[in-house]
Parts: sequence; C-alpha cells; structure tokens
Amino acid sequence: MDNTGVKATPEELKELREMAEQASRTPVIAMSSADALGGRDWATMAWKRCQERCHAIALAHGLPEIEGFYGLTNDGEFVRT
Repeated sequence: MDNTGVKATPEELKELREMAEQASRTPVIAMSSADALGGRDWATMAWKRCQERCHAIALAHGLPEIEGFYGLTNDGEFVRT
C-alpha cells in the first residue's frame, strides 16, 4: 500500500463511511444466476459505487489517474494498493 499524503475532508470522509456502512448492510441478491456470477448482485454493486466515489474524490484532490481505485485509510488518507 502506497500512502499519498492527501486526505479527504471531514465531510468526504463522513460520506464515504456512510456509503461503506450502507454497502455492508446491502443483501447479496441477484436477479439471475448470470448476474450473481457476473458480480451484478446488489451488495457487489453497492461496494463498487463506494469504490468509484472514493476514487472520484481522490482525483478531485489532484491525485493522478491510476489503474484500479484509490482506497482510504481510517484517518482519511488516500492510498494506492
């Protein structure tokens, strides 16, 4: 894991924590076997939205585009994995 030295604002951190909490409570329900096998169940899609939002916030803070997604430490610092 590579630390970036860039931190989310308290408001952004709150938003992302709320999204993660919601994703953790989202059931793993898929409308078909193909959806389940393709990662299109509700829980996986909720976590993906959380990842995408975190990445978008990191980019808005001036971090460069990377392959994959930026993550976030408990104290709000963006990291690359």
